[in-house]
Amino acid sequence: MSKQSEAKERQNYQGKPLSRRCRECFYLESKKVDQAWGGISERLRCKLGGFKVTANAICDNFLRKGD
Repeated sequence: MSKQSEAKERQNYQGKPLSRRCRECFYLESKKVDQAWGGISERLRCKLGGFKVTANAICDNFLRKGD
């Protein structure tokens, strides 16, 4: 295995994360929040780890909704 391949494996590099995004994960918690200026935003958090996430992120604990 090449050094680059080994580095990618150590870092759990995901070249195409679109098939398993946080947006599609069972552990995603999404809340609509009214802003002071009248708009509505969406607050995304991981139920498993309790941290803030972005919709297109991924992690090793991904579980597709409905699985």
